[in-house]
Amino acid sequence: MSETCYVWEEGPFGIIWDEKAFTCTVDTGSCANSIAAFALTPEGLGLAIGYVNAANRRRARQEYTSREERNEHVRKLEQQAREIFALGRRKAHAAWLDM
Repeated sequence: MSETCYVWEEGPFGIIWDEKAFTCTVDTGSCANSIAAFALTPEGLGLAIGYVNAANRRRARQEYTSREERNEHVRKLEQQAREIFALGRRKAHAAWLDM
């Protein structure tokens, strides 16, 4: 049986860590639909988190005030991705549950 675990959530968007990819999902009320998938690497998780964050920001109509603000935010998201990846799937899921 394949083990899948949510490791990130922002608004209606989430990221699942399974055996093949980091899968971005959106909650549609009755279920979660897959909207993108990224490689199982720290960089792939960083891209997934950035994708989910951008989708959530678009939905909320939030914009950055400057390129520097965007770059700083992306660096923070990438750092969070490296930290989550370093935990491993089960510990990252447990940390997500504690949020």
